[in-house]
Amino acid sequence: MPSSLKHSIKLFAYTKILKDIANEISPCIPILTSRKSIPFTRKIAAKAIRIGGGHIHQLNLSDAILINDNHIKFLGGIENFIKKIPEIKRRAAGRSIQIEVETAKNALALANTNIENLQIDKLQPDELQKLIPEIKTINPGLIIAVAGNINETNIADFASTGADMLVTPYPCYAKPACFLVNIDPVFDL
Repeated sequence: MPSSLKHSIKLFAYTKILKDIANEISPCIPILTSRKSIPFTRKIAAKAIRIGGGHIHQLNLSDAILINDNHIKFLGGIENFIKKIPEIKRRAAGRSIQIEVETAKNALALANTNIENLQIDKLQPDELQKLIPEIKTINPGLIIAVAGNINETNIADFASTGADMLVTPYPCYAKPACFLVNIDPVFDL
């Protein structure tokens, strides 16, 4: 079996496993996976993820503008970055802007702005369970994604945080899985 097919089956299976576990806790929470794939297999990998019930988190870098902590540091910190948000939104010309932060302090500061998408990275579920309701009180319309080491052993904890979506590259890097296929006859000969 070609490695691209094996990779696609793994992507489908692990995406479905994550989706099923998360949906037990939060029935409609979407699972977004990384765009990382074996070279030249992006289309089949994306299809496998979608069939597994997931979505691609930025299929390519032109899907949205992603601003992370390094960009915020480059602009002199969160206070200076917040002053630049109107200009960034104007220059984005309607493209989606997703801001990724790694601290509760920065997440709360951004909740007080008119951003639409916030990704909180590397915080633990217990921290998020306190932080997300606070953010939603400040800015109820803010879409919150959480990311950071989400896998099949902890996705239920992340799904219970109140996040609007979960982002993980886990299906791309999970260990190989064993599959058993049973075929039953459709009709008698």
